[in-house]
Amino acid sequence: MLPDLIRESNMWGVSLAVVVLVVALIVALGTRLVVNILTRRIRTQNPGSLTIILFEGVKNPVLAFILSLGILSGYMVLSNINTELFRPLDGSLNVAIMVWKVVAIIIFTVTVGHIGDKAIGWYLINVAHKTDSQLDDTLLPTLRRIFPITVYATGSLVAIDAVGISISPILAGLGIGGLAVALAVQPTLSN
Repeated sequence: MLPDLIRESNMWGVSLAVVVLVVALIVALGTRLVVNILTRRIRTQNPGSLTIILFEGVKNPVLAFILSLGILSGYMVLSNINTELFRPLDGSLNVAIMVWKVVAIIIFTVTVGHIGDKAIGWYLINVAHKTDSQLDDTLLPTLRRIFPITVYATGSLVAIDAVGISISPILAGLGIGGLAVALAVQPTLSN
């Protein structure tokens, strides 16, 4: 994967890892700058746009994702160096990739939860009062509370699965628990 000059030299290997991390930092900051410029441009044209919420919701997570990818790439370079200093890193690449997957899942989950909450809030402020029905005024505050919980629960299950723990028993237990709750509240809801 790496040339022999880099694989057999501490200096060249560490230098390449630092370059990879710096490139990731530059790409992350450049992406954030582009998102900030687009957000300002859209804000001047349409101040109450849902697109602004989307852009503001993704600028920090994209930065974190690119930086985590740069850290993983730098670690991959360091783990491929064949010197005595980096020999303890042999065989730890799979663990590093698993940790990165969990970090990426957490970043994605928090982003989706945050953007969903902000989008529902935007709808309540900008659209709900203009509709003839009171249904959205009644249901959306409840949905606004339930949506992040659902997203975080799903993200947690995906992260647990990425670690290698089977989530089938967890899902089966949740299904049985849901059935028990449904049967317990059935008399109450029938009145």
